[in-house]
Amino acid sequence: MSFLSDFEHDIFISYARVDNQKDWVTRFQDELENALNPLLGKKGAVKIWRDTEQIDGEQVFDQTIRTAIEKSALFLALYSNGYQASRFCKDELTWFHQKISNEPYGAKIDGDRSRIYNVLLRNIHHEDWLPELKGISGHSFHDAEEREEDLGWPSAIDSELFQEQLRELAEALFKMLSKFKDTLLANRTPNHSGKAGHEEALSVYFAEVTDPLRKMRKRVTSELSQKGITVLGPVPPPTKAVEHEREAVAAIRRATLSVHLFDDFTGKEIEDDTEHFYTHKQVELAKTHAQAQIIWVPPGLDLKTIEDSSHKDLLNDLEHGVRGRANYEFWRDIPPEGLTQNILAKLKHLRERPKPLATTSAVLLDTFVDDQPYALEQYRILWQNNIQPYINPQGNDPTQIDESLKTRLKQVSSLIILFGCVDETWVRHRLAEIVKLSIACDYPIDPFFILLAPPAKKNTEFHFNFKVHVIDSIEPVLRHFAHGGRA
Repeated sequence: MSFLSDFEHDIFISYARVDNQKDWVTRFQDELENALNPLLGKKGAVKIWRDTEQIDGEQVFDQTIRTAIEKSALFLALYSNGYQASRFCKDELTWFHQKISNEPYGAKIDGDRSRIYNVLLRNIHHEDWLPELKGISGHSFHDAEEREEDLGWPSAIDSELFQEQLRELAEALFKMLSKFKDTLLANRTPNHSGKAGHEEALSVYFAEVTDPLRKMRKRVTSELSQKGITVLGPVPPPTKAVEHEREAVAAIRRATLSVHLFDDFTGKEIEDDTEHFYTHKQVELAKTHAQAQIIWVPPGLDLKTIEDSSHKDLLNDLEHGVRGRANYEFWRDIPPEGLTQNILAKLKHLRERPKPLATTSAVLLDTFVDDQPYALEQYRILWQNNIQPYINPQGNDPTQIDESLKTRLKQVSSLIILFGCVDETWVRHRLAEIVKLSIACDYPIDPFFILLAPPAKKNTEFHFNFKVHVIDSIEPVLRHFAHGGRA
């Protein structure tokens, strides 16, 4: 049994086979288990999954690996030149990143503990890391510690250096597993059937605050956690503008409620955009992406006394300006000691409020299994442009509709069917079945896209009695969402 009983595997190890020379990866796994088990209290306490056999056939590989990923709590990427060059490694990382982005616990536990670990077998500069690893602290397992310009070599298993690096990683994983277990227990609230589940789990994203407000935020987040509320954030890290915005938007979208605490000051400037501040940027992002948003200022705050004009103008506009489609409440009359109870009351109201069927910034990539590699490329592009992507791999039968597809169609506003390795007939039948389902279940999906994927297609004309956009790149989809999800 795994340490985290909600998962079959506590840790998934992703690695390039070229790095298992002299059984380095095998010995690494053994050493990691031996280090973790005493920390967790018993032999065999931690369950680690790693592909130890050559799997024949890409489809079998995909199914086996994806099943293991879906059942894993944490992800260790043994990062190297070989990892960067491996399509399979990239797919594993993307699949896990997609999975945790959709789970109720999120991609980070206890605010800032990432469920993805970058275990560096080579001294690869962070600017060259894959997008899913940006903003994550790396754990060095190479010998280039004092030679930053060198790639280095994986630390010798029997060396003192390896043991020091192993101890640091094991302690970090132990803390994560312990915090994750507490989170799982806190989220086990009864559902309508009387069984344990996550359907009613609530979460709060706490935005960046100024230094004087950090103690208050810590107190409120602790009180919420004790009540079984999952707390997301804060962001940064990452600190650079593009990565910061991507991570902040992802966290804001996952949360039931986004909370922003302000006082007289602006807080820290964005690292590579010093004309803007993290506090200001995050409140603006939440106005667009949050399900619900609270903006709090101390009861005695006088805007006239604020020295920074941009900060004064922002708070004045938030309190008195035109809100448009932004869904937020501005709290001025609530004292600090009453903030937790008022947030809990707001969450209760949100729980009881009917939920919308679709998310306007989400898209489903429906694809034949052989076209998954191309679908994953489009997934990365959509994710980098702050659009929530989902992938639904389909087999030979285009008319097959399962429960997971129905669930995904409730969460999205647009659909993309990939026209790659399949023939035209498959695409026609697949689209017809999904349109028929969306009409019967009243799923507000618009528009529908057919994306031409490799191998190259001849000019194919599709004629339907509803509007379908046939596209040869993902750009029209990006433009669609850039204009507010309007066709």
